[in-house]
Amino acid sequence: MATIDKLSSEDCIATATELTAQVLCMNYNLHIRPLLQYEQNSVNTPILFISGGGVYNCYLIRRLKELITDCNIDTTMNLNIDPKAKEAVCFALLAYQCLKGISTNIPDVTGASRPVLLGKICPVV
Repeated sequence: MATIDKLSSEDCIATATELTAQVLCMNYNLHIRPLLQYEQNSVNTPILFISGGGVYNCYLIRRLKELITDCNIDTTMNLNIDPKAKEAVCFALLAYQCLKGISTNIPDVTGASRPVLLGKICPVV
């Protein structure tokens, strides 16, 4: 087995990209796929939208399409959302949920004892 100092830069990047694809697939299988069981009678195929810098990695997108076969893989570009705007979109969603009084923590994931609103609305005075 090659040691890390003997691997080429290309091999290190390919390994990291494959690891990313495998971890995303593993977490999809653990957390998303069980939710889709409720939608089995739907005529629509679910779509998994990818955002962030990974959308520009053709190999990563190809591997995700090969590994996750029960839904379509697309990027947020097709929703007219810049993939680089992931953090801004997440904060906008959290703000919307807070304004609507919808809890956004996930107690089963965070270990919180109950659902709560995240964030605080601070009106201008």
